[in-house]
Amino acid sequence: MMRLSSKPSRHGAPAFVLAVMLLASSTTLFLGSSDYYYHPKQAYAAPCNCVIFRIDDIQDSWINNVQVAVMDKFIAHSQKATLAEIMNFFGSDSLVLDKTKQGGNAGLFEYALHGWNHDDYTTLSQSQQQSDLQKANDKMQSLYGKKTNIFITPYNVFNANTLTAMKNLNLKIISADTFASYYDSHPSTPFVTSPDSNGIYHAPEITAFSVWTNDQNIQQSASKILSDIDSSISQRGWVVVTMHPQDFANFSSSGEALNSVNQNSIARIDTVLNGINSRGYSIKSFNELVGLAQGGGGDTTPPVVTATPPGGSYSSAQSVTLSANEPVTIYYTTNDSTPTTSSPVYSSPISITSTTTLKFFAVDTAGNASPIKSETYTISGSSFPITHMSDTTKTFGLAMYAGTQQAYAEFVTPGSQLAGKSIDQMTIELRKTGSPTGTVQVGVFNSDSTVKKLFGTKDASTLTSTYMDYTFSLASNDLYTIQSGDRIGVKYSGGNSANFVAVMLDKDAADPFDGANSHLQQYDGTSWLDFTADDLYMILKQTHGATDTTPPTVTAMPAGGTYLTTVSVTLAANEPATTYYTLDGSTPTTSSNVYTTSIQISTTTTLKFFARDTAGNASPVKSETYTINSSPSFPVTHMSDTTQTFGLATNAAAMPSHVEFASSTSQLVGKSIDQITLKMRKTGSPTGTVQVGVFNSDLSVKKLFGTRDAATGITSTYTDYVFSLTNNELYTIQPGDRIGIKYAGGDASNFVAVMLDKDAADPFDGANTYRQQFSTSTNSWTSLTPDDMYMILVQTHG
Repeated sequence: MMRLSSKPSRHGAPAFVLAVMLLASSTTLFLGSSDYYYHPKQAYAAPCNCVIFRIDDIQDSWINNVQVAVMDKFIAHSQKATLAEIMNFFGSDSLVLDKTKQGGNAGLFEYALHGWNHDDYTTLSQSQQQSDLQKANDKMQSLYGKKTNIFITPYNVFNANTLTAMKNLNLKIISADTFASYYDSHPSTPFVTSPDSNGIYHAPEITAFSVWTNDQNIQQSASKILSDIDSSISQRGWVVVTMHPQDFANFSSSGEALNSVNQNSIARIDTVLNGINSRGYSIKSFNELVGLAQGGGGDTTPPVVTATPPGGSYSSAQSVTLSANEPVTIYYTTNDSTPTTSSPVYSSPISITSTTTLKFFAVDTAGNASPIKSETYTISGSSFPITHMSDTTKTFGLAMYAGTQQAYAEFVTPGSQLAGKSIDQMTIELRKTGSPTGTVQVGVFNSDSTVKKLFGTKDASTLTSTYMDYTFSLASNDLYTIQSGDRIGVKYSGGNSANFVAVMLDKDAADPFDGANSHLQQYDGTSWLDFTADDLYMILKQTHGATDTTPPTVTAMPAGGTYLTTVSVTLAANEPATTYYTLDGSTPTTSSNVYTTSIQISTTTTLKFFARDTAGNASPVKSETYTINSSPSFPVTHMSDTTQTFGLATNAAAMPSHVEFASSTSQLVGKSIDQITLKMRKTGSPTGTVQVGVFNSDLSVKKLFGTRDAATGITSTYTDYVFSLTNNELYTIQPGDRIGIKYAGGDASNFVAVMLDKDAADPFDGANTYRQQFSTSTNSWTSLTPDDMYMILVQTHG
């Protein structure tokens, strides 16, 4: 299936437009200096007379020689550039990744997000945008040890949801271009000199090494780019210049970017950099541009770094997350020593299984270091009850009734020592005044005051008229784990100012509970009001450990089926468990055989088994029948899925491989084959070799069964083709095998099509064995569990 996009692809231009880019071989059409590129918008001058370069579409395994050549130009000139990286498709190509690190370590390259995928973010919801950007920045931290604060938008577009997502993730700089429709509807948005209402700086593209004109991608000459730079610095005091790797590549006659450098085109970078230097302009990063706009002194504020959950006494191991209020590198130790920049770099949650002192600090992108912080985690085992909060200095109470004061709670901030603690018991002090009626609710509440977790209720009329401790507990074995943002307290939405329920506070200023990290809030009917100096009179306890009620899952590998020789069966559970089994068809009990090593099955046998975990939960009894045919009549067909539905193209441009994937539970696992049959045809004039066999996850050949010449060995109508091993060889199918076709040649018009069997009424082996396709755009496999290949797998001999 081939799809054409009407907007630029993630390589900058639609495939069907590249053919008219006039970049074939080494000839490039440059736009002259008479053409005007600027969008007529109000000038916002940042007095730096500086140029910021964006290199967009940095990614794995796509014209990577050209990407590296472009970065080498900036390294050779010792000049700065900002790399816009497509994070879902970046990090595995060492050629590109190592070059980005070389420039970054030299202080030349600034890293920016170019999305998780190269999506039009205006088509995504705010939550989707935030999730994508969060994943992208998490991956950036895993690659470089730090996050970024810059988002360079794909397609140079964004909307208000983008800015909200950025604000929530502490991304500070956005770069689209001045043509973005957002600026048409928000014409007063400041450029560079100050942040917008979300605290975000806008630094849009002003000119580029290539522009779209009349649906053509035109390369601009060096003189035109320098003219644009002069105009923008005169008008604004700064300029952002964009380039893409394909701006400097040679192209095929069909318009495809080749992985070779066009020397005439890339020479423009030298000319432009030299021209900037001769004019006395400086080349800056986006962060330096924003720093200059803030007054010229740059960022001198150290970051704030927080551990979640904070130190304290815990009854079980803790997974501690370190986070900062800006892009940083965090260093830490767990041996009570003082951390330095030579200490371990934080990249993922730290597991603390015994009493430990965690020390840490952060360094931001401007080099500012935070103070060293220390958190001690005491892992106390299972001595219950554990008191997580006991704030019981009585001061005075507050009335609760319908209207503006119907709930009071202890609010848990991200830095609260309560976050991550488990509780099942709450004690608060209540009394009634007058004759209130209705129900008092005690538990955890949401931001709209609805109940998140109810610990208990009390009939308001049955409360005493003097303050008394009331304890509310979860049902047996239930625990609630406190989360950041929780409000733990009491709600009464009945009564009135003469008939109400009062709740006691602890306003002891000399001994506040956890400072402002945990504090009192009051619900006024529409929102929660903060009283950071106050707390509820409250006791929070955990009276027992967590109780596991989930049975284990146990699997036999290989699955039951017909085999020609002895089968070695492994029983595996998804958690620590004891597995019991029988081989005589009887139902296993805890008095049956205990599984300790692989079970050898040499005759037809029904294996029945179940598992019991350490908490005593038992799985259902499962059954697998193994038929051993030691004297088979060959051939033996292990798969015959031959209901023709429709075919799919196989080519280098989109999907170079279609396969049948054998999961660990596939009935094919353990089977031996020496013959694969597929139904194929050709379209157009494909050339090169079609490979059929078993493939690895990286698309390399694991076992080749045969090949066909795409031009001469395949007809233009669908035909069955058989591929066989030679010399009495057999291949035994293993979990994770991909059996099918690979054709790394051709294009969207010249390809090899392979037939599928999508018969939903008769799928082969359900979701245990299913079709996968390899996508060139994502460099990964996509699973299509309802589908199968049209395929016959046969063992023709012993």
